[in-house]
Amino acid sequence: MAIDRGTRFGSALAVALLIGCATPSSPPPPEPPRPDPLAEHRRHLAEAWSFLVQRYDADGDGAIARGEYARGDEPFTRLDRDGDGSLRFADLEQPGPLPPDFGIPLLVVRLAGDGREGVTPIAPLIDALAALDRDGDGRVARAEFEPVAARGVPLGVDAFATLLAGMDDDRDRLLSRPEIARWLQGRDAEGDGLLELRERPRGAPPLRLGWSEPHERELAPDFAALRLDDLAPVRLSELRRDKPIALLFGSFT
Repeated sequence: MAIDRGTRFGSALAVALLIGCATPSSPPPPEPPRPDPLAEHRRHLAEAWSFLVQRYDADGDGAIARGEYARGDEPFTRLDRDGDGSLRFADLEQPGPLPPDFGIPLLVVRLAGDGREGVTPIAPLIDALAALDRDGDGRVARAEFEPVAARGVPLGVDAFATLLAGMDDDRDRLLSRPEIARWLQGRDAEGDGLLELRERPRGAPPLRLGWSEPHERELAPDFAALRLDDLAPVRLSELRRDKPIALLFGSFT
């Protein structure tokens, strides 16, 4: 039986299509493994401790005594989490508090905010934190706070200790509704009922947008820091000349 060219081409095309349909497609490449947050946290702790030992462990005994640490009593106390008067790697492994003025707004917005970026009404925040008082004694204890707070707290941060550092007026290691309200409302420098992560200080001029003449600009607050090369102190006011100054804030401590 004679088969013309068109029939042969059509048959070959059909066979090719059938073969293509029957051939399994190659599997998609596997997704790269996601980094383990806990492993990443431990890696950063090891880097931080290595930096601290190189800078401050003058006698090489693997611990940093108060006399070896050159950055003052407050940061030393904040790092010395077991309170034994020396810094060791185990201190960094324990969660620690954040400075209240920075840490409390960050934490309460994460825990009880309404999702608006950087700005949250204060009244619901007070209600949400006071509602953690499960036993109805008028105080929020750590055992009541932590099961709820765990979902929004960064690794290495003791959220309850951060709140206590700013709010616990009577130092009873508990938080009452009046203490919570006092701190949050006191942070509202603009009096608009909103908690802002970047609230202007009381009495400060309002923020201005656009160009400002040199005589209208605000100076950054003066502060002292240590140079990395020789740990000599230097003040921002000493660096102010005719050239701009770029400040890069980053520290393991």
